[in-house]
Amino acid sequence: MSPCARLLARQNALRPNRALLQNFRIPSAARVNCTRWDKRSVHGGKTRRQPRDAGTKGVGRSQAGRSEKNREKPKGPWQSRKIEVPINGKTQVFDSLLLRDACTCERCIDQSTTQRLFDTVDIPLSIQGKDLEVHGDGSFSVSWTSDVPGYEDHRSHFPPDYFKWMWHADLAAKHLCQRKYLRLLWTQGRLKKEELGTSVTYDAYMTDQKAYRKVLEDLIESGIAFINTVPNVSESVAEIGDRMGGLQNTIYGPTWDVRSRPSAKNAADTSSDLGFHMDLLYYKEPPKLQILHCLKQSDEGGETLFSDSFSAVYHRLTGFKNVRERSRWVVALTHFKQPFHYKNNGYWLRHSHPTLVTDEQMNPQTEDDWARLDEYFKDPSQFIRALQAVRWSPPYQAPGIKNIGNERAMNTRLAAARQLKKSIQWPSAIYQTKLQEGTCVIFDNARVVHARKAFSGSERWLRGAYIDETTFAQQVLSLGNAPRNSYRRLTGYQS
Repeated sequence: MSPCARLLARQNALRPNRALLQNFRIPSAARVNCTRWDKRSVHGGKTRRQPRDAGTKGVGRSQAGRSEKNREKPKGPWQSRKIEVPINGKTQVFDSLLLRDACTCERCIDQSTTQRLFDTVDIPLSIQGKDLEVHGDGSFSVSWTSDVPGYEDHRSHFPPDYFKWMWHADLAAKHLCQRKYLRLLWTQGRLKKEELGTSVTYDAYMTDQKAYRKVLEDLIESGIAFINTVPNVSESVAEIGDRMGGLQNTIYGPTWDVRSRPSAKNAADTSSDLGFHMDLLYYKEPPKLQILHCLKQSDEGGETLFSDSFSAVYHRLTGFKNVRERSRWVVALTHFKQPFHYKNNGYWLRHSHPTLVTDEQMNPQTEDDWARLDEYFKDPSQFIRALQAVRWSPPYQAPGIKNIGNERAMNTRLAAARQLKKSIQWPSAIYQTKLQEGTCVIFDNARVVHARKAFSGSERWLRGAYIDETTFAQQVLSLGNAPRNSYRRLTGYQS
């Protein structure tokens, strides 16, 4: 066979079987999703085919458009599930499905283990509340149509203030304590003058609920509290932490020592200066509280320094000439994530955090977004209330070589961080103390930065521990709804 004949035979073999195609029919249910190419048009000098819906065969274009337009959209059962309930003199509107899901009766919740006895996904979408009964004490009950299978004749009962308690629990879960207790920004002079973070005795802290409450409130409001007359034994720091719900275990253990060592594996275990920082920012979830108990103090030096980073942020915000400068400064410190790491002693931990952690969205893309931020920052105290944490720890920063790319954005971020550092280290902002034996300090590791001066002479020995954010939030929840200093106003950066 000649080469031309072989090529022709191969082409014929690749051609589709026309008889087979003629007998093939697309099911009618699938035709609507098929596209037929039956018209040609000239576009840009090239011929291309125009699609037409196969389901509109024999129907004019205008008629097909009208049929699509007039086709009713399916209505889901959730559109008619609303139920109105009068609570504390106000009408609250609930989704019947979610209200049913919140039932805490003995058929729905095991009264001993408090675990659910049904699944949310088993609630029919067509459920609807009916026969609502509101009682004089503020409680109410409701029955349901189309309830969970097996829950026929079921009626849900909600005690008084149930939803108020749920809201209060959400505050603790989100750690928005500042909505109950106003944050009191402080400097060195104000910390002393207004007796913020004042001391209580160890015995009172361990046995007196009022003294314990005072420590918690100081931690919420000013981020620092002191305990004195602590027994001079290494176990005391664990007892202080256990009183607050338990210690957070880290690579350093549940408790750890801060003392000068040869060939130290951590900057804290040296006798040199240690700059302002926060602990364990190379963790995804750094500790909320840090506890330091002084067992021995050096003869010379060794003073501990504290500064309120929230106060530093407020001071910097109020120092800008216009609102747009405030917006750009905050965006620079919330958008960029600074990496931190600890690579020593067989460990390599690394994580990145924005310098300012807030529950507000600070990533403007358009001029309208910037305008909304400008309106937001007209009152700097509004941002302080939304500020959840500051992440500042230069001694433990990791190389940020991966962030190379936008030189202008990097310069803006570095300039903003330089201004924050200046505010943190402002002389009047620093509270300096030399912890004496038997003194313990507890401070907010997401707000208060701490540092240490170099020391020499006799041994300096501190015993430390951490408390995680969830544990602390549960203690805050136990305080109830009556803040001690509800009359106090959120004030600015004052010396």
